[in-house]
Amino acid sequence: MISKKSFISVYFLLLFCSSYSQKTIRIYDSLSSEPVSYAHIYSSEGSMTTISNELGEFEIPASSLVDTLIISHISYNNDTILTRQIKDIQSVVHYLIPNTTILDEVIVFDQNIDSILVEVIDQLKNADVKYGKAFYRQVAFQDSSPTEWIEAFYNISYSKNGIKKVHVDQARFARKQKSIESIFISHTNFSILTVGTQLFTPKNPLGETRAGKPFSEDFMDKYEFSISKTFKKDGDLYLFINFEPGEIRSPVKSYGSFIYNKSKKRLVQYNAKINHALGADDISYSGDDEGSMKNPYHEIQIDFSNQGGSLEFIKVRFSYDLIQNGEVFPSEVTSKFIVYQVEDKPNKRLKEPSLLSEHVSNFENAKYKPKYWRDNPIITLTPEEKVIIATFEEENAFGTYFK
Repeated sequence: MISKKSFISVYFLLLFCSSYSQKTIRIYDSLSSEPVSYAHIYSSEGSMTTISNELGEFEIPASSLVDTLIISHISYNNDTILTRQIKDIQSVVHYLIPNTTILDEVIVFDQNIDSILVEVIDQLKNADVKYGKAFYRQVAFQDSSPTEWIEAFYNISYSKNGIKKVHVDQARFARKQKSIESIFISHTNFSILTVGTQLFTPKNPLGETRAGKPFSEDFMDKYEFSISKTFKKDGDLYLFINFEPGEIRSPVKSYGSFIYNKSKKRLVQYNAKINHALGADDISYSGDDEGSMKNPYHEIQIDFSNQGGSLEFIKVRFSYDLIQNGEVFPSEVTSKFIVYQVEDKPNKRLKEPSLLSEHVSNFENAKYKPKYWRDNPIITLTPEEKVIIATFEEENAFGTYFK
């Protein structure tokens, strides 16, 4: 467990000092040469945790060059980088070997999926509460043009079943309208979808419609499950289990898969797709109120630590068609949430998230410090993301920075 003392000695320097050196490392698939996105990277001394971006890139500070880096991804063999060997190398490229030990499905033919579901639900219901720090990034597009950008550093309490309480420590927000005549959709509460993601929910006594999830008491018996693939990694047996609704009446239908470490009885990853707005159609307009939202579609990925089973990473993508005066504007919002620091004790300012407390208006009317965000080492920006930020800065669209 990373102590507060470690955080002060390392992350204070990384996040708040005006200048420090860091090294960018790129990781690729050794067979296809494609970037390995969302790999988890840890330092052997526990002084750094981060995740690779869409281009397989991540950054490490100079202070972590004395550690050994451990790279973990469910689809690849675990690997290490001896940082003392890359100290003097300007551009570091590292290749991961895909996990190709695919087993015949007949080997797990006798697996009882119902017993696995019971195990997962029990773990989600009784998961220990932990404390830490997390980073959130959201970007919205309307007709391929960036319209909104939100980043925030959170203090959190969390468990395997999701985020419990939050406090925004630092944040920045930018918004710009596609045109004066166009409707502008503000995804001001999109972070609630992320911090409010819980895989297990008890039965709803009021009978209200909720998002159908395979581990929810309201929906578990209305889903069909099947094992689609198995493999072994580091001696453990992993099962890919697909789920899809059977005769489910709720309009909120989710389907997807989850990865289960059968040897350690541990949920490793959850992926779901939902053809519903999940409340995001409760939107604010500027301009003429003549529009509508059609074809909403969500993709959700949640990663858990293969070592301890704790929550590590959430990615959400929400796409839809915005209709205005008969014209269609394809729109999309994506967000990432990474737990990058474990704490010994809770932050005293933690509160349960709500639409009011997490409203982006809380991020406005504050001083914006571009250098702080450009030097952010937690999640590396892709070139495309740097261009997006530059367009917001050119229009003076950023207006927030606070502690």
